[in-house]
Amino acid sequence: MCKVLGISPQGYYDWKKRRKSQRTIDQEILEEAILQVYKEFKGRYGSPRIALALCKRGLFTSKNRVARLMQRMGLAAVSYRKRSRIGRKPKGSGIMDNLVKRAFEAQTKNTLWVGDITYLPLRISLSGHLS
Repeated sequence: MCKVLGISPQGYYDWKKRRKSQRTIDQEILEEAILQVYKEFKGRYGSPRIALALCKRGLFTSKNRVARLMQRMGLAAVSYRKRSRIGRKPKGSGIMDNLVKRAFEAQTKNTLWVGDITYLPLRISLSGHLS
């Protein structure tokens, strides 16, 4: 295998005996701390908040480094905001029948009115009634 890779056997064994670098050790400690904070806050914290939480705990690092490590670990913040109910389709009881049935030509005036009301600005009060 050393011949295929183009390295000497002694170089391979030297590499295998070599200890981890200080940066690798620091990175492993930081990854464990990131995972701990991420789990503590149920995955809601992103890299800026995790970096701030780590700084408060004495592990001073940047949000960019935390973001890079989180991406490598496959972690991402989860949105926890409630979704708005505005814009949902009404239930079946509120839907009117289609009386036009795609026949847009009327025999006499004022017998068929067709329009699009999506462009009309409406102001809705807090009680939910149109004003």
